[in-house]
Amino acid sequence: MPYDIKKPPSKIKDLSEKKQRQWIEVFNSCWEKHKDDAKCHKMAWGVVKKNSSKEDMAQEIVDIAKMLEE
Repeated sequence: MPYDIKKPPSKIKDLSEKKQRQWIEVFNSCWEKHKDDAKCHKMAWGVVKKNSSKEDMAQEIVDIAKMLEE
């Protein structure tokens, strides 16, 4: 069951729009290949989590650099 950004599943509505789009893109791509709801949810959440960690780490680096400049 593919999703659309105009009507995302309720479980991702708290994510930023960028992360919602990413989740939907991964889920829909997985769905086309496997048609396995549980597998596609797991894959989509894994990608969002992995990328969130990278974004958070990048933001921490920026914050530290700003502190060092002061």
